Amino acid sequence: MFENFVLAELEKRRKLGFIKTDRFFYYKTKAGREIDLIFESENQLYAIEIKSTQNPSKRDINNLIEFEKQLKRPVQKYLFYSGTEYSQINQVHLLPVACLHRGI
Repeated sequence: MFENFVLAELEKRRKLGFIKTDRFFYYKTKAGREIDLIFESENQLYAIEIKSTQNPSKRDINNLIEFEKQLKRPVQKYLFYSGTEYSQINQVHLLPVACLHRGI
């Protein structure tokens, strides 16, 4: 349910033109690694993970980091989570889900 809320809010922003892309994608490798949301906007690739934890760890961002390594190109990486602090781990932006109420 947490993940669905975040995806719905991001889709709403896409339809309103705040996120400039035609569509969103989901990514899963044969090994089972997943990225909840991927899109390209203005020649920049974005990868987003959604976790209901209040304390994200390095383990929570591993798929984002591996995705960028496999692609061999820069990726803007974000993790939405249920905590309250904006932060960054290994070039992954940690965003509290509450920021969707304020607009990002």
